[in-house]
Amino acid sequence: MRQNSHSSWFGLPPPTANPDDPNASCTATSTFIPLNVYGYPIIDTSWRFYASGDFNGDGITDIVWLKPNGTLLVWQMNANGASPTVIDNAGIAPAGYTVFQP
Repeated sequence: MRQNSHSSWFGLPPPTANPDDPNASCTATSTFIPLNVYGYPIIDTSWRFYASGDFNGDGITDIVWLKPNGTLLVWQMNANGASPTVIDNAGIAPAGYTVFQP
């Protein structure tokens, strides 16, 4: 698995709101915000989101995918946008368990 990281900078635009407007919160600034884009493993379009939670106790929410054959694949998410640790064939989905779909 490969992680692609790209960093660039962009400046905030000058304010366009009326400075007398009490709801305006734009202020002129020369602050730059770093932008990081990370590459994650490809998600097979046949997988369905199954669950999320901190399954390894590191304080970061992990993702569980359900494959069409009923096996589960876990992405243990890592800090700072690093590629997840992938656990393939992490078990079988329990019978009768359904995932909430909004």
